Amino acid sequence: MAEQLKSDEKLALEREKRMINQVQEGLVTMNEIIKGTKEQNLISLSHQQTLLSEQNKKLKEMVDNIQTSVFGRQQAIETELNDHRAKIQEIETVVVKSVTTANRTVESELGRFEKIISAFEKYIDTQIGDVKAQYQGFIDEHKAARGESFKELLRK
Repeated sequence: MAEQLKSDEKLALEREKRMINQVQEGLVTMNEIIKGTKEQNLISLSHQQTLLSEQNKKLKEMVDNIQTSVFGRQQAIETELNDHRAKIQEIETVVVKSVTTANRTVESELGRFEKIISAFEKYIDTQIGDVKAQYQGFIDEHKAARGESFKELLRK
C-alpha cells in the first residue's frame, strides 16, 4: 500500500508536471501570439502613420497651392482696383476741367448775348424814338395843314 501510494503520488506528480508543462507551453504560445500581434500592430501602426504623414504632406501642399492662388488672385484684384481708382481720378479731373471750360464758355456767351440784347434794346429805343419823332412831325404837319387834331381826324 505504501508502494501504491507512492506510485499514485508519482503518477499524480507526473500529471501535475505534464499539466504545468502544458500550461507553460500554452503561456509560451500565448506570449508568442501576443508578441506577433504586437509586432503586426506596430507594423500596421507604422504603416498608418506613414500614410497619414504622406496625406498630411499632400494636404499641406494643396493648402499651400490654394493659399498661393488666393494670394495671387487677391493681389491681381488689388492691382486692378488701384488701376480703376486711378482711371476714375483721371476721369474726374477731365470732367472737372470740361465742366469748368463749359461754365466759362456759357458765362462768356451769356455776357456776349447780354451785350447783343443791350445793343438791340438801344437800337430799338433809337428806332422807336425816331418813329415817334417822325410820327409827331407828321401829326404836327397835319395839324398845321388842316387845323384839326389827329384824334378828331380819327373820329371821323
